[in-house]
Amino acid sequence: MDLRRTIHNFVNPNQELGGKTPAEVAEIKLGLGRNKLLDLIRFVRSNYITIICSMESKKGL
Repeated sequence: MDLRRTIHNFVNPNQELGGKTPAEVAEIKLGLGRNKLLDLIRFVRSNYITIICSMESKKGL
């Protein structure tokens, strides 16, 4: 996982996007609260198996 890209897309608001993150503009709903980085870490930790299985099925493994 590219950490910089993930933080850019889900954590850091963008001035050109009206103070929203690219994920918010794309309407990706992860339920991140005020502390987006901590909430994103918790989300990935609690959904790790699902994410890995989904990635493997897309690769045809």
